[in-house]
Amino acid sequence: MEQAEARKAMPAAPAAPATSRVPPLKGSIKRPGPMMMSLDLDGLHEEKESHALTVECSSSRSPRIGGLSLELGSSPRGPHVMEDSWKGEILPGFLYLGDRMTAGESDRLNSLGITHILNVTQDIPNFYENKDVGTSERRLTYKRCALKDRIDANIAEHFSGACDFINRARESGGRVLVHCRAGMSRSATVVIGYLMVAKKWTLKRSLHHVDSCRFVQPNSGFMQFLISLERDMYGCTSLTPQDLYPGAGSGAFGDRPPPTGA
Repeated sequence: MEQAEARKAMPAAPAAPATSRVPPLKGSIKRPGPMMMSLDLDGLHEEKESHALTVECSSSRSPRIGGLSLELGSSPRGPHVMEDSWKGEILPGFLYLGDRMTAGESDRLNSLGITHILNVTQDIPNFYENKDVGTSERRLTYKRCALKDRIDANIAEHFSGACDFINRARESGGRVLVHCRAGMSRSATVVIGYLMVAKKWTLKRSLHHVDSCRFVQPNSGFMQFLISLERDMYGCTSLTPQDLYPGAGSGAFGDRPPPTGA
């Protein structure tokens, strides 16, 4: 009896807290510190019609820029508006950077007024080649640079022809979409290099500008091509070891700064 009364007097054990759920992310996306996000782009097969990306994290040195303050939303343009980020407008009213989805949707192409498409892949089709773009009667001009997103891919052999195609579109008053599968590596490298050549910008400025318009991540082989391109232009590179590999020692490139204002 006394034991029963004692049990009644004991306070009830507190209920276990409900499992907290992580709210969905809103606004800008931040890179995960020293961790590197890599995309298995070549593992995406056309016939699957899947836009999912395999994301892996590695603690190894990233071939991506680390010291350029390139977090999404860090540019003077302010935070990315996610619903508009697909536009990838690099040079207003002229040069656009995109992915497979943009290249394959007539509504997007018509809304941007695209007249020329540079396809920087081996396998993604030229969706509107020799046919109308949706309900419009417009025909697009295509060029393909058959490249895989591999560090040993020879992007140099395609670069001059890609720049010529973009320039011809500009001279005709057209609008160019440069795309690959995800719009992050192959096509981004072409666009960054084009800005360096056409605008006489440094690699650092070109990369920062493109990344402020649309998230990009050239693979390490393509980054080496861009560094070589800048050295050919200026005899040096605007990047430092710390830009590419945070915490790296100085002197790995052995270069002086490029001309100011470039």
